[in-house]
Amino acid sequence: MRIIAGIGRGMQFEAPPGNDVRPTPDRSREALFDSLGKLEGKVVYDLCAGSGALGLEAASRGAAAVFFVENSKKHCKYINAACEQLKQCGVTAELKVSNYDVLNPSAYILKTFMPDIVFVDPPYADSAEYFSRLSLDKTFVQITENSLIVWELPSAKHGCDGFADAGPWMERRFRRFGGVNFMLLKQK
Repeated sequence: MRIIAGIGRGMQFEAPPGNDVRPTPDRSREALFDSLGKLEGKVVYDLCAGSGALGLEAASRGAAAVFFVENSKKHCKYINAACEQLKQCGVTAELKVSNYDVLNPSAYILKTFMPDIVFVDPPYADSAEYFSRLSLDKTFVQITENSLIVWELPSAKHGCDGFADAGPWMERRFRRFGGVNFMLLKQK
C-alpha cells in the first residue's frame, strides 16, 4: 500500500495480510480524495479502518485529526505502525487508533472532536446491516449531524438491498471512483 498525495506522498505501508481486509485501491482513493477538496483542519473518522488507507491518506493531505476505529486488534497494530511511519514523514495530525466495536459509537466517539468526514467501509457481506444499525444509533446520528459520511458500497455480487432507506441523511449521492462505489451522505 502507498500514500497517494500530501506530505506522505509515496510512503509505502503494510496492510494486514489475508482476505478480511480489502484496502481501497489507489486509483479509487485518489479520485475520492480529489473530489473531497482541501482537508486542512478537518477531523476525520475512519470506521472499519482495516488497513487505515483512507484515514492515512486524509492525514497526509492535511487533516488536523484522524481517528481510526477497527474491530480487529491485529489490524490496529498495522494501522499504528503506518501512523508512526506517517509521523516520520512530517505529518502533524493527531492520529489515534482504537480497537472498538464500530457498531457501538458511544464507546469511541470523542465529543471534543466532532467529525467533518466519516469514512465507513465495513465487510461487504455485513455492509447493509452496519448501515441500518448506525443510522438508527442516536449517538452516531447526533455526532455526524454536520459530517459528510463516505460509505464504501459492496460490489454488485454482495448486493445493495439494505441501502434503499437513507435513514436520517437527507442528502444522498452515489459516486463511482476508480471502479469502487461510494455513497455520500449528509443530514443537512
